[in-house]
Amino acid sequence: AEERAHELAVLEARGRNHVVDTNTVNHGGKDIKINKPEPLDLECITPCELKSWIQSWEDYTNIVNVYSLPLDKQRAIFRNTMTIKSRSILEHAVGVLPDDVEISILDILEKIKNYIRKKKNILLDRVAFEDRKQRACETFDEYFVSIKELAVQGELCDTCLEDRLVTRIISGLQSAETRRKLLAITPTPNLSQVVDLCRGEEYATRDDQYLQNESCIETNKVNQNFCPRDESFETNKINRYKF
Repeated sequence: AEERAHELAVLEARGRNHVVDTNTVNHGGKDIKINKPEPLDLECITPCELKSWIQSWEDYTNIVNVYSLPLDKQRAIFRNTMTIKSRSILEHAVGVLPDDVEISILDILEKIKNYIRKKKNILLDRVAFEDRKQRACETFDEYFVSIKELAVQGELCDTCLEDRLVTRIISGLQSAETRRKLLAITPTPNLSQVVDLCRGEEYATRDDQYLQNESCIETNKVNQNFCPRDESFETNKINRYKF
């Protein structure tokens, strides 16, 4: 208990400088080093990035049992995961005061989400979603992840989300051949089927290119090892046996 209290005191003292990057928990008699979430930067984080960061924070708190601690200790650990500038934003822009002894981490996170959401007009994210097309040299998974992030940031309704994702994927694909295959499927494929077909087509194209390159390499090797017959040598050899 004394060691744990000492660790928390160190965390709280260092919270002003953000120098603690890990925590250690004991499991089965072994100390396991647990990485903390990446520093929370409220200056440039997007709603989608914030959602991922909160998930990392929740995983961390579950491992080290942060929520079992007193509120003041929880807040000290939370502040220790923020950049110095973000702590100032949290106090002066978000409105979470250091002397607010009753506010919980969940309440703080809710205030942060509202603050980040208000920094950008949601209509811009919805327009970006509708305009998003797969870029040249962009893999399908990169394209798919980008679309889903825009859907999250645009807060598209859950009821029609899958249909809108399917439409956006098909209409924005780089490969016209893959798009034709998807449009030929009846009834309209669901999101899982669209994703599987797009990935399969991309993998098949990549593997086909690999096999063609390997075939060219082998052909070049054969050509390099081929030695043309010396006709003058063969003629001299024949002339020797004319007698």
